[in-house]
Amino acid sequence: MRIFHALLRPTLVRRVFLALLVAFALSWLAIMATIMMRNLNRDEQEKSLQDFSSSALASLRVADSENAASYYLAGLVDGTNRLNYGTRKAIIWAQLRDAKGKLLYTNFTPSEAPEIEARLRLPANAKEDEYFVVHVNTALWTLSVARHRHTFLGVLLDVWGELSKYMLIAFPLIFLPIWLAISSGMRPLQRLSDRIAARHAGDLSALNIDAQYDELKPLASTLDELLLALRNKIQREHAFLSDAAHELRTPMAVILAQTHVLAMADSPSQRLEAEKRMEQAIARSSHLVEQLLQLAHAGHESATAVESFDVAQLVSEELALAAPGAMARNIELSLEAPDTLRYTLDRNALQSILHNLVENAIRYVQPGGQIDVKLLEHGREKDSALILAVCDNGPGIADGDRALVFERFHRGTGHGVAGSGLGLAIVKRAVEKLGGEIVLSNGLDDRGCRFEVTIPAR
Repeated sequence: MRIFHALLRPTLVRRVFLALLVAFALSWLAIMATIMMRNLNRDEQEKSLQDFSSSALASLRVADSENAASYYLAGLVDGTNRLNYGTRKAIIWAQLRDAKGKLLYTNFTPSEAPEIEARLRLPANAKEDEYFVVHVNTALWTLSVARHRHTFLGVLLDVWGELSKYMLIAFPLIFLPIWLAISSGMRPLQRLSDRIAARHAGDLSALNIDAQYDELKPLASTLDELLLALRNKIQREHAFLSDAAHELRTPMAVILAQTHVLAMADSPSQRLEAEKRMEQAIARSSHLVEQLLQLAHAGHESATAVESFDVAQLVSEELALAAPGAMARNIELSLEAPDTLRYTLDRNALQSILHNLVENAIRYVQPGGQIDVKLLEHGREKDSALILAVCDNGPGIADGDRALVFERFHRGTGHGVAGSGLGLAIVKRAVEKLGGEIVLSNGLDDRGCRFEVTIPAR
């Protein structure tokens, strides 16, 4: 049973070999069909007998005696009949007579004489189902030849037998080199597979395979690129965990310290101060955990829930939620958008983008500053794109920090605003999830920041 399953197990070598075997069989059938069509064609058969008669006539013209004419014809008939197949009943019968009607040569036996002579007496090109007849007359001789018409079964048996013999001889000569070539060609793949299987699970170093064949070079190169991408991803995740632990350690340490202060406080003022600092640390840690969850959700491809909704209404609602925070810092928050704008995309991803951009702007823009949010659609139908821009006139981002602002836990210099450094990283992930892009440039009055998000239509 195991041997049977092993024979049926799909392999590339077996598939290629079977494909070649099918091609070989189809070629065999095509050749057979071509030969049979030619041999069963009535015109071809008549032409064959006419060609024989022409050859015989050329021999008889140089004969200067009855014996010479008989010998010439006998050699031609015997040579032709030796090449014919018995199952096809393709034997040529011939009679040669002189000008007076004397029989000089015949190649059929007395038992066949009545039937064959009857056929030979038929007029040339007679519409006979079983025989073809040709008469050739010269000044000295009269030649009559006849032959059975080929039958389908006779031709099939002859062609099958003769062609099979040659095809069976050719079979090992064709398939043995092909089998050897395929088997040797698969060895590098097997070695590659063995090399990968021998590595332990944590080994993500490059394979560095010196591929002999051009077809294997892209595979080896792609595997090395995949391993490099996995190494980089794991390194980023390790760095992320390390940074997250570092960021959480500070508020946790503050909470622990203020817990001791609260327990040892002798006066109400000390307790209130400890409670205030503890609440700030808890809020900071809670905000950090929330942003970490947002970042994980933004990078999760399977979390996409696409729906059609009014983007203008969503932006208006989000700004209404952010308005109290802006008013508390005396920041002017404005929106420029159409009354309604339906679009099909992930609502949560867009909400995360807008929330983090506006929250960042409110946090960094100085009191009395301004934040403008613009929403518009560029293009039409399939070529359209949704554009969301958040502009401010705050302190802006230094040129040296702009290339790093979308990195996790990166916080710019030149300001004293507390934060986790995750807001723009969340925005970047969410934009990529929507298949869009984000561009950072100068903001209002060539000051501050302008974050422009472009999301193509689905």
